Amino acid sequence: MISERHNYQVGDILLYNNIGDGFLRWAFGELIQYTTSSKYVHTALYLGDSEKFGPIVAESIASGFLVKTQGNFGHRQLRYQNGLSKKQKSQIIYNSLSMSGFSYGYVDLIKILIYEITGQSIYNSSTKKLTCAEAIARVYQKIGIKLVAKKDYDLVYPSDITESKELVEIS
Repeated sequence: MISERHNYQVGDILLYNNIGDGFLRWAFGELIQYTTSSKYVHTALYLGDSEKFGPIVAESIASGFLVKTQGNFGHRQLRYQNGLSKKQKSQIIYNSLSMSGFSYGYVDLIKILIYEITGQSIYNSSTKKLTCAEAIARVYQKIGIKLVAKKDYDLVYPSDITESKELVEIS
């Protein structure tokens, strides 16, 4: 199993500094990095390893919030520094599955751009339209762990996740 080989645990956060091949993905990633001053452009949540299907991750991508098998563990991995209990790990899996099918937060990207340019937040939070970093923050919030200090989770960036004082690097 990949998770045992790499010692990943349910709830580990995977960070990516690109979002795939092709010009549009490259341009979108560059826009995210430029707008948010983040080295990373995407985040995902490790949910475990299936004997039959391999590693399972949850992530918000253009087609929505998905729980899927994936062998790419990104460029950096973070873990909740106090360790998650068995109950919290189960809740992370449950919360991720319950968000499956939520839409991608395209409007949130516009909110982020406006916020970065003007410093003003357009507060209209939606929990059913998620960016990748927002999804991670919301999953953790649902188990009582506040990863980021922002009140408006629509404005959570990958850099907010990487700078969280609640997380430590595992690789």
